[in-house]
Amino acid sequence: MRRALLVLLVLALAAAAALWIADRPGTLTLAVADLVVEAPLWLAGLGFALLLLAFGGLVWLLARLSGWWQRRRLRRALRQRDEGDAAVVAALEALAAGDGPGALRSGRKARKLLGDTALTLLLTGHAARAAGEIDTAEQAFRSLAARRGAGAFLGHRGLAQLAVERGAQGEAAEAAKAALALRPNAVWAQSIAFADSVRLQDWRGALRLLPEARGDAEIGHRRAALLLAAAADEPDATAAQRLEEEAVAAAPSLAPAHAALVRRLRAAGRTRAAD
Repeated sequence: MRRALLVLLVLALAAAAALWIADRPGTLTLAVADLVVEAPLWLAGLGFALLLLAFGGLVWLLARLSGWWQRRRLRRALRQRDEGDAAVVAALEALAAGDGPGALRSGRKARKLLGDTALTLLLTGHAARAAGEIDTAEQAFRSLAARRGAGAFLGHRGLAQLAVERGAQGEAAEAAKAALALRPNAVWAQSIAFADSVRLQDWRGALRLLPEARGDAEIGHRRAALLLAAAADEPDATAAQRLEEEAVAAAPSLAPAHAALVRRLRAAGRTRAAD
């Protein structure tokens, strides 16, 4: 209804304009260099109207073509996304079935259709690991770890797993520490970094990765052992004594902690405190 009213309004305006021009006879002259064109006013108005009509038709045609092209691209993108999602599901099914090569093929297809997203990189990394293509897996996990935001933590975990499997403890610890920077409470990363600190005899670093005892005897004994090891390497006697006191506080039932502190106090001439 609104379109019909709009068309009637345009026609009424056109008729009014035609009557106005008809009541005012005249001549329109157009001069370009030596070329002079004269036309009745009504004919010039008609030509201008036809020109506007042609221009409007061209704009309408271009708009229709643009809309068709956008709809075509949207349909293609939706179809590609659906195919990519199906490839992701196929890769997950292959992984669950233990089919590493099949998972890798589906993962590569998903990556081709969906691009290098966090999901496709993670899937490619695990599929390549299952298929025995370690270089491909490492490349995918490194690309994932280099991303900002979601997925970087999982990329570091994948790199740590690969490093542990090939016995590269230093690389595993580096990946674990990078993961801890993103999620400090990740237990697996704490475990790997802790083991590497102990291997390097970095007792203070290991202590930072070990939680407070808080009544847990096992953790208290572990903290006390690390504190005693740190005290043994500490050149400053006062600092070493503080570490041994912390060891006694962490594990009151641990005899070696008491013995170390007693020796320290006696060496300092504080026999009464030692007793």
